[in-house]
Amino acid sequence: MGQSSIDYAFLTGIDLLFLPAYSPTLNPFEGVWKITKNMQPITGFSSC
Repeated sequence: MGQSSIDYAFLTGIDLLFLPAYSPTLNPFEGVWKITKNMQPITGFSSC
């Protein structure tokens, strides 16, 4: 985000929240991803 964006937000009364790059507690989808990434893909093939 450039300085002009920050200045514009300040002048228009917009509050900006700067979040850490990785914040799983702020992203509810992280819990879903934790479950789905451990699931095995379902295929029609057997590895017997």
